[in-house]
Amino acid sequence: NRSSDLVDISMTTTSIRSTLQADVFSPDRERLVGLVLVTTGGGRKKKQQYLCATVSSEQTQQAFIHKVKKPSEKEPYKKKTSWKLQDLREVDGRDPNPNNCDFDLRFEKVFRWSADQASEKKAFVVCLWKLCHKLLGKGKKPEFVNVNKHKLEEQLRTFDPSRFGNTSAPAAVEEAYQELTPKEEADLERILTTCNSSIGNAEAFTDTLMEQLDSLDMVNRMTILNSEKEVDALLKTMDDALSELNKVDHEMETYDCLLQEVRDAVEEMDDKDKQLRIEDENYKRLLEEVESLVVFSPFDQVKCLCACLQEKLD
Repeated sequence: NRSSDLVDISMTTTSIRSTLQADVFSPDRERLVGLVLVTTGGGRKKKQQYLCATVSSEQTQQAFIHKVKKPSEKEPYKKKTSWKLQDLREVDGRDPNPNNCDFDLRFEKVFRWSADQASEKKAFVVCLWKLCHKLLGKGKKPEFVNVNKHKLEEQLRTFDPSRFGNTSAPAAVEEAYQELTPKEEADLERILTTCNSSIGNAEAFTDTLMEQLDSLDMVNRMTILNSEKEVDALLKTMDDALSELNKVDHEMETYDCLLQEVRDAVEEMDDKDKQLRIEDENYKRLLEEVESLVVFSPFDQVKCLCACLQEKLD
Protein backbone atom coordinates (compact mmCIF):
# COMPACT_ATOMS: atom_id res chain seq x y z
CA ASN A 1 0.00 0.00 0.00
CA ARG A 2 0.95 3.68 -0.23
CA SER A 3 2.08 4.05 3.40
CA SER A 4 4.46 1.09 3.20
CA ASP A 5 5.86 2.46 -0.08
CA LEU A 6 6.55 5.80 1.60
CA VAL A 7 8.24 4.02 4.50
CA ASP A 8 10.41 2.05 2.05
CA ILE A 9 11.41 5.21 0.18
CA SER A 10 12.23 7.08 3.39
CA MET A 11 14.28 4.21 4.80
CA THR A 12 16.11 3.77 1.48
CA THR A 13 16.96 7.50 1.33
CA THR A 14 18.21 7.43 4.93
CA SER A 15 20.34 4.38 4.21
CA ILE A 16 21.84 5.92 1.07
CA ARG A 17 22.52 9.20 2.87
CA SER A 18 24.32 7.34 5.67
CA THR A 19 26.33 5.25 3.22
CA LEU A 20 27.39 8.28 1.16
CA GLN A 21 28.34 10.24 4.25
CA ALA A 22 30.45 7.41 5.68
CA ASP A 23 32.08 6.09 2.48
CA VAL A 24 32.39 9.14 0.25
CA PHE A 25 32.34 12.43 2.16
CA SER A 26 33.67 11.74 5.67
CA PRO A 27 37.16 10.79 4.37
CA ASP A 28 37.30 14.24 2.69
CA ARG A 29 35.97 16.01 5.81
CA GLU A 30 32.74 17.05 4.08
CA ARG A 31 29.21 17.01 5.40
CA LEU A 32 26.30 15.91 3.21
CA VAL A 33 23.47 18.46 3.45
CA GLY A 34 21.46 17.83 0.26
CA LEU A 35 20.74 14.77 -1.85
CA VAL A 36 18.63 13.98 -4.93
CA LEU A 37 18.41 10.87 -7.11
CA VAL A 38 18.59 11.96 -10.76
CA THR A 39 18.62 10.36 -14.19
CA THR A 40 20.22 11.39 -17.45
CA GLY A 41 19.64 10.12 -20.97
CA GLY A 42 16.54 8.24 -22.07
CA GLY A 43 15.21 4.82 -23.05
CA ARG A 44 17.58 1.94 -22.40
CA LYS A 45 20.52 4.36 -21.98
CA LYS A 46 19.00 6.00 -18.89
CA LYS A 47 21.55 6.32 -16.07
CA GLN A 48 20.81 6.86 -12.38
CA GLN A 49 23.14 8.78 -10.09
CA TYR A 50 23.05 11.10 -7.09
CA LEU A 51 23.60 14.83 -6.92
CA CYS A 52 24.97 15.73 -3.51
CA ALA A 53 25.42 19.13 -1.88
CA THR A 54 28.15 19.19 0.77
CA VAL A 55 29.97 21.68 2.99
CA SER A 56 33.55 21.31 4.12
CA SER A 57 34.49 20.99 7.77
CA GLU A 58 37.52 23.26 7.45
CA GLN A 59 37.86 26.72 8.96
CA THR A 60 37.34 28.40 5.57
CA GLN A 61 34.06 26.75 4.81
CA GLN A 62 33.26 25.87 1.20
CA ALA A 63 30.30 24.18 -0.47
CA PHE A 64 30.39 21.69 -3.31
CA ILE A 65 28.04 19.87 -5.65
CA HIS A 66 29.10 16.30 -6.46
CA LYS A 67 27.84 13.77 -8.96
CA VAL A 68 28.09 10.36 -7.27
CA LYS A 69 27.42 6.92 -8.71
CA LYS A 70 28.37 3.27 -8.41
CA PRO A 71 30.76 1.99 -11.10
CA SER A 72 29.22 -1.44 -10.58
CA GLU A 73 26.98 -3.27 -8.11
CA LYS A 74 29.94 -4.69 -6.19
CA GLU A 75 31.89 -1.41 -5.97
CA PRO A 76 31.24 1.43 -3.50
CA TYR A 77 29.89 4.84 -4.44
CA LYS A 78 32.46 7.23 -5.90
CA LYS A 79 32.59 10.90 -6.87
CA LYS A 80 32.47 11.20 -10.64
CA THR A 81 32.33 15.00 -11.04
CA SER A 82 32.60 17.85 -8.56
CA TRP A 83 31.84 21.57 -8.83
CA LYS A 84 32.36 24.42 -6.39
CA LEU A 85 29.15 26.17 -5.38
CA GLN A 86 30.70 29.51 -6.30
CA ASP A 87 31.00 28.30 -9.91
CA LEU A 88 27.23 27.73 -10.14
CA ARG A 89 25.72 30.36 -12.48
CA GLU A 90 22.07 29.37 -12.70
CA VAL A 91 19.50 26.97 -11.26
CA ASP A 92 16.64 26.45 -13.73
CA GLY A 93 13.54 24.60 -12.54
CA ARG A 94 12.31 24.52 -16.18
CA ASP A 95 8.69 24.72 -14.99
CA PRO A 96 7.25 26.22 -11.76
CA ASN A 97 4.75 23.35 -11.70
CA PRO A 98 5.35 21.57 -8.35
CA ASN A 99 4.96 18.16 -10.03
CA ASN A 100 7.75 18.82 -12.52
CA CYS A 101 10.88 16.71 -11.84
CA ASP A 102 13.27 18.31 -14.37
CA PHE A 103 15.87 20.97 -13.60
CA ASP A 104 19.13 22.38 -15.00
CA LEU A 105 22.35 23.46 -13.32
CA ARG A 106 24.55 25.83 -15.34
CA PHE A 107 28.25 26.04 -14.60
CA GLU A 108 30.55 26.63 -17.58
CA LYS A 109 28.03 24.46 -19.45
CA VAL A 110 24.45 23.40 -18.77
CA PHE A 111 23.74 20.03 -17.17
CA ARG A 112 20.19 18.69 -17.47
CA TRP A 113 18.75 16.39 -14.80
CA SER A 114 15.48 14.68 -13.98
CA ALA A 115 14.78 13.94 -10.32
CA ASP A 116 13.25 10.64 -9.29
CA GLN A 117 10.56 12.55 -7.37
CA ALA A 118 9.33 16.14 -7.50
CA SER A 119 9.67 16.42 -3.71
CA GLU A 120 13.38 15.48 -3.90
CA LYS A 121 13.95 18.12 -6.58
CA LYS A 122 12.23 20.76 -4.45
CA ALA A 123 14.26 19.85 -1.35
CA PHE A 124 17.53 19.97 -3.32
CA VAL A 125 16.71 23.36 -4.88
CA VAL A 126 15.83 24.72 -1.41
CA CYS A 127 19.14 23.37 -0.10
CA LEU A 128 21.07 25.13 -2.88
CA TRP A 129 19.15 28.36 -2.22
CA LYS A 130 20.05 28.29 1.47
CA LEU A 131 23.70 27.42 0.82
CA CYS A 132 24.05 30.27 -1.67
CA HIS A 133 22.59 32.80 0.79
CA LYS A 134 24.74 31.47 3.63
CA LEU A 135 28.11 31.12 1.90
CA LEU A 136 28.12 33.36 -1.20
CA GLY A 137 28.38 37.12 -1.17
CA LYS A 138 26.45 39.62 -3.25
CA GLY A 139 27.12 39.37 -6.96
CA LYS A 140 28.27 35.77 -6.64
CA LYS A 141 24.91 34.11 -6.12
CA PRO A 142 23.47 32.17 -9.05
CA GLU A 143 20.16 33.00 -10.69
CA PHE A 144 17.17 30.87 -9.71
CA VAL A 145 14.67 30.76 -12.60
CA ASN A 146 11.38 28.88 -13.13
CA VAL A 147 11.07 28.26 -9.39
CA ASN A 148 8.68 29.58 -6.75
CA LYS A 149 10.89 32.28 -5.22
CA HIS A 150 8.20 33.25 -2.73
CA LYS A 151 8.34 29.82 -1.10
CA LEU A 152 12.13 29.88 -1.24
CA GLU A 153 12.12 33.21 0.65
CA GLU A 154 9.81 31.64 3.26
CA GLN A 155 12.26 28.74 3.63
CA LEU A 156 15.09 31.26 4.09
CA ARG A 157 13.22 33.06 6.88
CA THR A 158 13.00 29.78 8.79
CA PHE A 159 16.60 28.92 7.93
CA ASP A 160 18.83 27.68 10.76
CA PRO A 161 22.43 28.70 9.89
CA SER A 162 23.85 26.30 12.46
CA ARG A 163 22.80 23.42 10.24
CA PHE A 164 25.47 24.44 7.74
CA GLY A 165 27.99 25.61 10.31
CA ASN A 166 31.43 24.13 10.87
CA THR A 167 30.94 20.61 12.07
CA SER A 168 33.55 17.96 12.51
CA ALA A 169 33.35 14.84 10.39
CA PRO A 170 32.70 12.52 13.36
CA ALA A 171 29.80 14.67 14.48
CA ALA A 172 28.34 14.64 10.98
CA VAL A 173 28.59 10.87 10.82
CA GLU A 174 27.10 10.57 14.27
CA GLU A 175 24.13 12.69 13.21
CA ALA A 176 23.72 10.71 10.00
CA TYR A 177 23.69 7.39 11.86
CA GLN A 178 20.78 7.26 14.28
CA GLU A 179 20.29 4.12 16.30
CA LEU A 180 17.03 2.28 15.61
CA THR A 181 14.67 1.35 18.38
CA PRO A 182 13.81 -2.36 18.86
CA LYS A 183 10.38 -1.76 17.34
CA GLU A 184 11.94 -0.03 14.30
CA GLU A 185 14.38 -2.91 13.86
CA ALA A 186 11.52 -5.44 13.98
CA ASP A 187 9.50 -3.41 11.46
CA LEU A 188 12.55 -3.11 9.20
CA GLU A 189 13.19 -6.88 9.27
CA ARG A 190 9.52 -7.56 8.52
CA ILE A 191 9.50 -5.15 5.58
CA LEU A 192 12.76 -6.52 4.13
CA THR A 193 11.46 -10.09 4.47
CA THR A 194 8.28 -9.12 2.65
CA CYS A 195 10.15 -7.28 -0.09
CA ASN A 196 12.89 -9.84 -0.76
CA SER A 197 10.63 -12.09 -2.85
CA SER A 198 9.22 -9.08 -4.69
CA ILE A 199 12.72 -7.84 -5.48
CA GLY A 200 13.68 -11.27 -6.82
CA ASN A 201 10.51 -11.43 -8.91
CA ALA A 202 11.17 -7.93 -10.25
CA GLU A 203 14.71 -8.89 -11.27
CA ALA A 204 13.44 -12.03 -12.99
CA PHE A 205 10.74 -9.98 -14.71
CA THR A 206 13.37 -7.48 -15.87
CA ASP A 207 15.55 -10.25 -17.26
CA THR A 208 12.56 -11.72 -19.11
CA LEU A 209 11.72 -8.33 -20.57
CA MET A 210 15.30 -7.83 -21.73
CA GLU A 211 15.30 -11.26 -23.42
CA GLN A 212 12.00 -10.47 -25.14
CA LEU A 213 13.34 -7.11 -26.28
CA ASP A 214 16.44 -8.78 -27.74
CA SER A 215 14.21 -11.32 -29.49
CA LEU A 216 12.02 -8.55 -30.91
CA ASP A 217 15.10 -6.67 -32.09
CA MET A 218 16.29 -9.78 -33.93
CA VAL A 219 12.86 -10.30 -35.53
CA ASN A 220 12.78 -6.66 -36.61
CA ARG A 221 16.24 -6.91 -38.17
CA MET A 222 15.27 -10.08 -40.08
CA THR A 223 12.02 -8.46 -41.24
CA ILE A 224 13.94 -5.44 -42.51
CA LEU A 225 16.40 -7.67 -44.37
CA ASN A 226 13.58 -9.70 -45.96
CA SER A 227 11.77 -6.52 -46.88
CA GLU A 228 14.90 -5.23 -48.59
CA LYS A 229 15.08 -8.41 -50.72
CA GLU A 230 11.41 -8.08 -51.67
CA VAL A 231 11.88 -4.41 -52.53
CA ASP A 232 14.89 -5.29 -54.72
CA ALA A 233 12.81 -7.95 -56.52
CA LEU A 234 9.95 -5.46 -57.01
CA LEU A 235 12.34 -2.84 -58.39
CA LYS A 236 13.79 -5.40 -60.84
CA THR A 237 10.26 -6.32 -62.00
CA MET A 238 9.46 -2.65 -62.50
CA ASP A 239 12.67 -2.18 -64.52
CA ASP A 240 11.73 -5.13 -66.74
CA ALA A 241 8.22 -3.72 -67.22
CA LEU A 242 9.66 -0.34 -68.18
CA SER A 243 11.96 -2.03 -70.68
CA GLU A 244 8.99 -3.84 -72.26
CA LEU A 245 7.05 -0.58 -72.39
CA ASN A 246 9.96 1.06 -74.19
CA LYS A 247 9.92 -1.76 -76.77
CA VAL A 248 6.16 -1.40 -77.31
CA ASP A 249 6.57 2.35 -77.65
CA HIS A 250 9.28 1.84 -80.29
CA GLU A 251 7.04 -0.57 -82.24
CA MET A 252 4.16 1.89 -82.11
CA GLU A 253 6.39 4.63 -83.48
CA THR A 254 7.40 2.30 -86.36
CA TYR A 255 3.76 1.52 -87.15
CA ASP A 256 2.90 5.19 -86.97
CA CYS A 257 5.60 5.95 -89.57
CA LEU A 258 4.24 3.23 -91.85
CA LEU A 259 0.69 4.55 -91.49
CA GLN A 260 1.93 8.02 -92.36
CA GLU A 261 3.54 6.69 -95.53
CA VAL A 262 0.30 4.88 -96.50
CA ARG A 263 -1.67 8.06 -95.80
CA ASP A 264 0.67 10.08 -98.03
CA ALA A 265 0.40 7.46 -100.82
CA VAL A 266 -3.42 7.47 -100.66
CA GLU A 267 -3.50 11.26 -100.82
CA GLU A 268 -1.14 11.18 -103.82
CA MET A 269 -3.33 8.57 -105.60
CA ASP A 270 -6.41 10.69 -104.88
CA ASP A 271 -4.75 13.71 -106.43
CA LYS A 272 -3.79 11.70 -109.53
CA ASP A 273 -7.33 10.36 -109.82
CA LYS A 274 -8.70 13.88 -109.76
CA GLN A 275 -6.24 14.91 -112.49
CA LEU A 276 -7.22 11.92 -114.60
CA ARG A 277 -10.91 12.77 -114.29
CA ILE A 278 -10.23 16.37 -115.26
CA GLU A 279 -8.09 15.25 -118.21
CA ASP A 280 -10.79 12.80 -119.37
CA GLU A 281 -13.43 15.52 -119.15
CA ASN A 282 -11.29 17.84 -121.19
CA TYR A 283 -10.78 15.20 -123.91
CA LYS A 284 -14.53 14.62 -124.11
CA ARG A 285 -15.23 18.31 -124.55
CA LEU A 286 -12.51 18.60 -127.13
CA LEU A 287 -13.94 15.63 -129.04
CA GLU A 288 -17.39 17.17 -129.04
CA GLU A 289 -16.00 20.42 -130.40
CA VAL A 290 -14.00 18.63 -133.06
CA GLU A 291 -17.00 16.51 -134.12
CA SER A 292 -19.08 19.64 -134.46
CA LEU A 293 -16.43 20.99 -136.75
CA VAL A 294 -16.23 17.75 -138.80
CA VAL A 295 -19.87 18.02 -139.76
CA PHE A 296 -19.17 21.26 -141.59
CA SER A 297 -15.64 20.44 -142.79
CA PRO A 298 -14.86 18.25 -145.82
CA PHE A 299 -11.30 17.90 -144.98
CA ASP A 300 -9.85 14.44 -144.35
CA GLN A 301 -7.33 15.82 -141.92
CA VAL A 302 -10.01 16.89 -139.52
CA LYS A 303 -11.56 13.43 -139.69
CA CYS A 304 -8.18 11.88 -138.92
CA LEU A 305 -7.83 14.17 -135.87
CA CYS A 306 -11.23 13.06 -134.62
CA ALA A 307 -10.22 9.41 -134.94
CA CYS A 308 -7.08 10.06 -132.91
CA LEU A 309 -9.02 11.78 -130.21
CA GLN A 310 -11.51 8.92 -130.10
CA GLU A 311 -8.63 6.47 -129.67
CA LYS A 312 -7.25 8.65 -126.90
CA LEU A 313 -10.53 8.56 -125.07
CA ASP A 314 -10.90 4.81 -125.55
